[in-house]
Amino acid sequence: HPLGPSATPPVMAGSGSKPNGGLLPSSHAGSASDRARVLRRWPFASALRRMTTVVQIDGELRALTKGAPEAVAELLREVPEGYNDAATALSLAGARVIALAWKRLKLDVPPSRLRAAVDAVSREDVETGLTSAGFLVLDCPLKPDSADVVEKLRMADQAVVMITGDHPLTAVA
Repeated sequence: HPLGPSATPPVMAGSGSKPNGGLLPSSHAGSASDRARVLRRWPFASALRRMTTVVQIDGELRALTKGAPEAVAELLREVPEGYNDAATALSLAGARVIALAWKRLKLDVPPSRLRAAVDAVSREDVETGLTSAGFLVLDCPLKPDSADVVEKLRMADQAVVMITGDHPLTAVA
């Protein structure tokens, strides 16, 4: 299976990341909601092909971004060696590939002014100089009868059109 455990090491190597790359240390106890507090969220924007959240984790501010690999690559401080090749290979294998990136934010304000300070920061400032945290790879196989249904529609002289928001390489696969 192209997206099984054997695919994980090259993907991680290609992204320059290691499992548990430092966003949430594994030694923490409790649920994520006990450790992370969302302070600001810029929702997914189709034109930008990404979304970003500012969170406070154990008193530290972090910007967390996810989106299309090529869109996130433009925001990285440094694109890891193999990043683009790994994203392309995974897309060609039919996977949905979501790039993950982050950075620490430093706002020198007292705790009582933190929320206002975060609200005042621009999206552009938050989304620059990010560090790659690797890829989230989703295997979304076709339903077993999809090819048969498409063939029957074609045999009945019906036009078959695929509409998708996926990366073109994922759609072709």
